[in-house]
Amino acid sequence: MIWKIISTAPNQITAESWCELLSNNGFECKIIDSTYFRYNGISNLPVRILVPEKEFSKAKKFLRETILNFDQI
Repeated sequence: MIWKIISTAPNQITAESWCELLSNNGFECKIIDSTYFRYNGISNLPVRILVPEKEFSKAKKFLRETILNFDQI
């Protein structure tokens, strides 16, 4: 399966929230793993969110319609 970056969230908590929102609405989603999180807990650094390439357009549209000002984040 080919994964594509749908967005870069401002921090880990936001990334997990967006990924959960996608998952709860039928989209596969994952966050790029970083060893930094494993050793230092929750990160306040930007985090990339990925979806399968075949779901990218629908997932992006869903996020734009669901999250206020999504494209400006």
